[in-house]
Amino acid sequence: MYQVGAVPFPRHVSLWYRVDRWRPGNAVQYVFFAVLVGSGGTSYQIRYFLSGVDAMPYRDNGNVRFVLVRPGAPPQGTWVHFTADLHQDFLQRWGRVPSSFERLSFAVEARYEAPTKLNESIEADVTFDDVFVGWTPAPG
Repeated sequence: MYQVGAVPFPRHVSLWYRVDRWRPGNAVQYVFFAVLVGSGGTSYQIRYFLSGVDAMPYRDNGNVRFVLVRPGAPPQGTWVHFTADLHQDFLQRWGRVPSSFERLSFAVEARYEAPTKLNESIEADVTFDDVFVGWTPAPG
């Protein structure tokens, strides 16, 4: 997780990820990017499911909104590019672009939710590269 503090809210995000092994077993396993905005004790966020699930595993509720970018298992052995317009996505899902906040954090992760079988093997090798968050479109 990267925390950048109180800066102007960025417009663009871009990153690359590569999956070289993906064995979720019976767990819900996914690759995601998250934007977390906070002020005082209040926070809200958007979580982008980049791959790994066929449908949204959660419903929007409370302080979180979800975006399913690519359904299904991630492609293996190849780099995948992700880009988003954060202003557009926050406007669409929250009705506004954050303008006054104290904390701004970003997370890129490969994670899993509780497997259904005891001692089940769950494996993933995921690499992230060239993570860009800024006001202008990502270079190149």
